[in-house]
Amino acid sequence: MPIVTIRRSAALLVVIALCAGLRAGDTKVPTKGTATSSSTQPIQRPATSSTLPAQVPANTDQLEAFAEPYRTIQVATSDMGIIREVLVREGDVVDAEQPLVKLDDELTKASLEIAKQNLASRGALNSAEAELRLHKSRSEKFEALVRSGNARPEELERTVMEKEVAAARVLTAQETLVVRKLELERIQIELERKVVRSPLKGVVTKVHREVGEFVSPNDPVVVTVVQLDPLLATFSLRPAQTSQLQQGRSVQVMFALSDTPVRAEVELVSRVTDARSGTVRVKVRIPNAKGTCRSGDRCVLMLSDKVPTSPTAPAESELPRSAKRTP
Repeated sequence: MPIVTIRRSAALLVVIALCAGLRAGDTKVPTKGTATSSSTQPIQRPATSSTLPAQVPANTDQLEAFAEPYRTIQVATSDMGIIREVLVREGDVVDAEQPLVKLDDELTKASLEIAKQNLASRGALNSAEAELRLHKSRSEKFEALVRSGNARPEELERTVMEKEVAAARVLTAQETLVVRKLELERIQIELERKVVRSPLKGVVTKVHREVGEFVSPNDPVVVTVVQLDPLLATFSLRPAQTSQLQQGRSVQVMFALSDTPVRAEVELVSRVTDARSGTVRVKVRIPNAKGTCRSGDRCVLMLSDKVPTSPTAPAESELPRSAKRTP
């Protein structure tokens, strides 16, 4: 029984060895007319980003920004009412204090006429002044009669008090006229506020209301005006790059659609470095008197002094111990 088992095991080992030899022969000897395995050919890897040209700066994205309006103002009215007239359209160039929208002002004009008439009314003042003159005359006469002994002092005292009351009435009439004058000025200001004017010279980008619409205190915006002279560009620079910039310094900005750089001025260099991006915000004011630069175009800040991008050599204290040893 053990001898049979040994023979069977030996036969099984011989079969396994033959199968292994046949597989090895198939792998090493390719058949005629077939191509070699792809694993034997060298693998071509794509070029990495380290092969970019040396003249392309590594921080190009930090020197790029988009020009935007220097100011964007949502022109609103402090009064509520119905719009009677819209004087501008989208795209119009407006000057400072130019009327944009007019509200309904019929009731305000009527109040203005009433205030003018009240201010012109002098009847109460004239009556008080006439009464004062009368009491002054009576007081003077009673003084003469008292000196001559033909009148009692009590009568003189009464006439003096009546004169003082008449003088107070004149003062009241004068004060009433002052209040009426101030009321007239208030109504004139209210009437002026019925006309919404542009706070600056710029371009109308949106008209929010049409004729007949009601303007409420919850939504008082009627027109959007942007200032395109100058333009404003906000760049995010590395702290090392901002060391050569300061407020008021002249710089050059190149627009993507132009071949000529534009001279601009640094308006702000933030004193705070953004913790997430590690950059500093820099605002540049770009003159645009002729309107050649368009808001929304991409622009690049051209720094005159180049900042080294390679890391600095390590200090002696930072070198490994093996580098410090002398040979």
